Amino acid sequence: STRVGEQVYSTRCVLCHGKYGEGDGRMSKILKHPPPADLTVSKMPAIYLDKIISLGGEAVGRSKHMPPWGDQLSKAEIESVILYIISIRD
Repeated sequence: STRVGEQVYSTRCVLCHGKYGEGDGRMSKILKHPPPADLTVSKMPAIYLDKIISLGGEAVGRSKHMPPWGDQLSKAEIESVILYIISIRD
Protein backbone atom coordinates (compact mmCIF):
# COMPACT_ATOMS: atom_id res chain seq x y z
CA SER A 1 0.00 0.00 0.00
CA THR A 2 1.02 3.61 -0.45
CA ARG A 3 1.00 4.11 3.35
CA VAL A 4 3.47 1.26 3.88
CA GLY A 5 5.56 2.71 1.05
CA GLU A 6 5.57 6.11 2.73
CA GLN A 7 6.75 4.53 6.00
CA VAL A 8 9.57 2.66 4.26
CA TYR A 9 10.48 5.80 2.30
CA SER A 10 10.63 7.92 5.46
CA THR A 11 13.10 5.49 7.06
CA ARG A 12 15.22 4.37 4.08
CA CYS A 13 15.04 6.98 1.32
CA VAL A 14 14.51 10.35 2.99
CA LEU A 15 18.17 10.89 3.90
CA CYS A 16 19.13 11.33 0.25
CA HIS A 17 15.89 11.95 -1.63
CA GLY A 18 14.38 14.33 0.94
CA LYS A 19 11.11 14.51 2.80
CA TYR A 20 9.08 15.27 -0.34
CA GLY A 21 11.25 13.30 -2.81
CA GLU A 22 12.84 16.37 -4.36
CA GLY A 23 16.41 15.09 -4.06
CA ASP A 24 17.21 17.50 -1.24
CA GLY A 25 17.80 15.19 1.72
CA ARG A 26 20.61 15.84 4.19
CA MET A 27 23.05 13.68 2.18
CA SER A 28 22.46 15.84 -0.92
CA LYS A 29 24.92 18.34 0.59
CA ILE A 30 27.62 15.67 0.20
CA LEU A 31 26.44 13.66 -2.81
CA LYS A 32 26.95 15.95 -5.80
CA HIS A 33 28.11 13.78 -8.70
CA PRO A 34 25.39 12.83 -9.34
CA PRO A 35 23.03 14.35 -6.79
CA PRO A 36 20.13 12.22 -5.47
CA ALA A 37 17.30 11.99 -8.00
CA ASP A 38 14.30 14.29 -7.73
CA LEU A 39 11.62 11.60 -7.57
CA THR A 40 8.79 14.09 -8.11
CA VAL A 41 9.90 14.62 -11.72
CA SER A 42 11.06 11.07 -12.44
CA LYS A 43 9.29 9.40 -15.35
CA MET A 44 10.89 6.00 -14.82
CA PRO A 45 8.46 3.06 -15.06
CA ALA A 46 7.74 0.80 -12.10
CA ILE A 47 9.88 -2.02 -13.53
CA TYR A 48 12.91 0.31 -13.58
CA LEU A 49 12.21 1.57 -10.05
CA ASP A 50 12.02 -2.04 -8.87
CA LYS A 51 15.42 -2.75 -10.41
CA ILE A 52 17.22 0.32 -9.02
CA ILE A 53 15.69 -0.09 -5.55
CA SER A 54 16.43 -3.82 -5.42
CA LEU A 55 19.86 -3.87 -7.08
CA GLY A 56 21.19 -0.36 -6.42
CA GLY A 57 22.22 2.46 -8.71
CA GLU A 58 25.44 0.94 -9.96
CA ALA A 59 23.62 -2.13 -11.31
CA VAL A 60 21.58 0.08 -13.67
CA GLY A 61 24.37 2.45 -14.66
CA ARG A 62 23.40 5.16 -12.18
CA SER A 63 24.95 6.45 -8.94
CA LYS A 64 27.00 4.03 -6.86
CA HIS A 65 25.67 5.92 -3.82
CA MET A 66 22.18 4.49 -4.38
CA PRO A 67 22.34 1.31 -2.26
CA PRO A 68 20.74 -2.02 -3.17
CA TRP A 69 17.79 -2.55 -0.84
CA GLY A 70 16.77 -5.97 -2.17
CA ASP A 71 18.33 -7.87 0.71
CA GLN A 72 16.86 -5.59 3.40
CA LEU A 73 13.35 -4.95 2.10
CA SER A 74 10.71 -7.50 1.21
CA LYS A 75 9.21 -7.62 -2.29
CA ALA A 76 5.98 -6.19 -0.82
CA GLU A 77 7.87 -3.30 0.81
CA ILE A 78 9.64 -2.49 -2.45
CA GLU A 79 6.33 -2.59 -4.34
CA SER A 80 4.83 -0.26 -1.72
CA VAL A 81 7.73 2.19 -2.06
CA ILE A 82 7.23 2.18 -5.84
CA LEU A 83 3.52 3.00 -5.36
CA TYR A 84 4.48 5.81 -3.01
CA ILE A 85 7.10 7.24 -5.42
CA ILE A 86 4.58 7.20 -8.27
CA SER A 87 2.05 8.96 -6.00
CA ILE A 88 4.39 11.93 -5.29
CA ARG A 89 5.16 12.72 -8.91
CA ASP A 90 4.14 16.18 -10.06
